[in-house]
Amino acid sequence: MHSNADDLRDLELRLVDPAKNRFRIYGITECTTLFGELCLRIVWGRIGNRRPRERSEVFADRIALERRREELLGRRRRHGYVSMNTPRAAARARHEQRTELPAAHAVERAILEAHGLPVEDMAARTLVSRWHSATVAILRYLEAKGTEALDLVDASMLAEMFVTVRTAA
Repeated sequence: MHSNADDLRDLELRLVDPAKNRFRIYGITECTTLFGELCLRIVWGRIGNRRPRERSEVFADRIALERRREELLGRRRRHGYVSMNTPRAAARARHEQRTELPAAHAVERAILEAHGLPVEDMAARTLVSRWHSATVAILRYLEAKGTEALDLVDASMLAEMFVTVRTAA
């Protein structure tokens, strides 16, 4: 059972394993029904899918709800899902972003200058930044998959993931 006062009522877990073509999301939200009953809303599916599957479970008391939530989360974690809500996950993401930003900015600036585009032009900077991010993501995917080329399914999936991440941000 959770005893932290700042426990999250909305949890998101992800499983990303490009080598096995696994890009999954699993979310649990504690809520109440129109009649005031305790409820867990569970959402799952492939990352980027416009229609994830979902279901709701109603509970008589908080103890039963928490027991079921822990059971569901334990099962997902055993399958390799990682929480996106933990402070450690957030700190890791911030650290990765900080260490990659200076190098990325230098590359993007060099691209702008090589093509004679003004560095001050915000539209050009945004376009180059997005292009660079997508290229880096594709290269990481190819490295993880152990291949040198994308097939049509890979390209489509990566494009959908990139659009989903950009619209969510």
